Amino acid sequence: IEQFVYNLPQMITHPSYKELLSKRKDISDTAIIVSTGPSLTKQLPLLKKYANKATIFCADSSYPILAKHGIKPDYV
Repeated sequence: IEQFVYNLPQMITHPSYKELLSKRKDISDTAIIVSTGPSLTKQLPLLKKYANKATIFCADSSYPILAKHGIKPDYV
């Protein structure tokens, strides 16, 4: 209950999961999940190439690396 109360302001002011799904429904069926690791820097050119063709989910630790290379994830 404590976490629910803590998150309540965000739940009220941000879109629900259903709203997010309906907004993204026709955008892409492909998802890319990005996290930090030895292969991330190697894959950056490929990620940049396909960024507009897929929904990108990234771990918060990989966000600065993506941002530095001009790649904007859809979800962090």
